[in-house]
Amino acid sequence: MTMLVFLDTEYTGYEQAAPQLISLALVTEDGKREFYVEISDTWRVSDCTEFVKREILPLLNGPHRTTVQARTEPNSLFANSPRRVQAARDSATDFRFLLGLLGLPRPMNLAPHYFDLRPLIDTTIYVSGREGARKA
Repeated sequence: MTMLVFLDTEYTGYEQAAPQLISLALVTEDGKREFYVEISDTWRVSDCTEFVKREILPLLNGPHRTTVQARTEPNSLFANSPRRVQAARDSATDFRFLLGLLGLPRPMNLAPHYFDLRPLIDTTIYVSGREGARKA
């Protein structure tokens, strides 16, 4: 059986040819393990779109790590998971950033493809879960 690990990222902007990772969050479906980091060495404020400057940057409060420093913890989260894990996300960009942060070799139990949440976005359970997470 595969365990889902919910993934979300923030980055410098959609419109950019090469957006840079700002933060990455992981939460296991059972809620028992989570990881959050803000990356300090891949971006500058001047790299960000106006939306990111206005809506994302004011919310950042650490921990701040370089990419190399940040790599260990999510690899441990996957390695210490009890079974095969699959990232669940609503953006292919999120999965690309996760793979970049993990580096090589990747955890053996991480599925090479992601579970796409986009078909669920308009469902009642997705909206309820998202609203519940915002209140937490």
